[in-house]
Amino acid sequence: MLKKLIIFLIIITIGLAIIGFYYYEKNIFSKGDIRLEILAPERVESFEKIEYLVRIRNLGEAVLEDVFLIFIYPKNSLVAETPLRVRKKVQNIYPGQEKSFSFPARLLGKEGEIKTARARLSYRPRNLEAFFESFTSHTALIEFTPLTLNIDLISRTESPKLLNFSVNYFSNSPLPLSDLEIRMEYPLGFEFLESQPDPFLGEEEWRIGLLNQGQGGRIEIKGNLIGEIGEIKNFKAQLGIWQEQRFIVLKETIRATEIIKPFIHISQEINNSAHYVARPGQTLHFQIFFKNIGEKFLEN
Repeated sequence: MLKKLIIFLIIITIGLAIIGFYYYEKNIFSKGDIRLEILAPERVESFEKIEYLVRIRNLGEAVLEDVFLIFIYPKNSLVAETPLRVRKKVQNIYPGQEKSFSFPARLLGKEGEIKTARARLSYRPRNLEAFFESFTSHTALIEFTPLTLNIDLISRTESPKLLNFSVNYFSNSPLPLSDLEIRMEYPLGFEFLESQPDPFLGEEEWRIGLLNQGQGGRIEIKGNLIGEIGEIKNFKAQLGIWQEQRFIVLKETIRATEIIKPFIHISQEINNSAHYVARPGQTLHFQIFFKNIGEKFLEN
């Protein structure tokens, strides 16, 4: 009797082991079976409309439940009525099933800037209590911005010097651009006097407003520049756009001028005086004096 009982218990144990092994095999789960990827261009143009396609593939044997997808747009993206961080509830994903979700956007930035989008998938395999997460990202390079910005400035000048230069801008973007602004950074030794048009804030910021495709403009700036002979003076201009109270640089340019030794000294006198005060109706005699104070012969 005892022998039969032992044999019976052995058979039950083996049966339970087989059932347990079968159950384990059917419910085993590996994160490597879940594929999460972002499909999008790797080189883009600023303001160009692109589509981020997030694809989820379940290559395992377990059903994924309580699935949530979080997509984070690159910094400084233009999106339609959507925050830059989107959380979506996803229906159960069965073995072998694939699901895709589209996230359109326009990327803002200057040439050479890297834009990174991120996705996170959280889920729970059926018959398991634990939650798992999968992550992925996508980087895109802004290789072109359809804006032109340059500084029209002489490359060499004397000191002290009354300097006149201009900042020119132009848009070739098919998308109308609003809330644009130009900012200047002046070198040490430059004293701003005036500009046309006037800056809206201080001496360094100009509001451009709306630019349609093929439109542009110019800012004329006048100021005094002083420096040592051989010194390089850098003038920097930035063209950007305001988004959510942040200034985003879209185009940037730097132009330098070198301080050189003066070649000519020039002065004038009126009626034999350098500071003559004239009276109405008086005849004035002007004399202009100039001298080559450089080390080279000057022609023309």
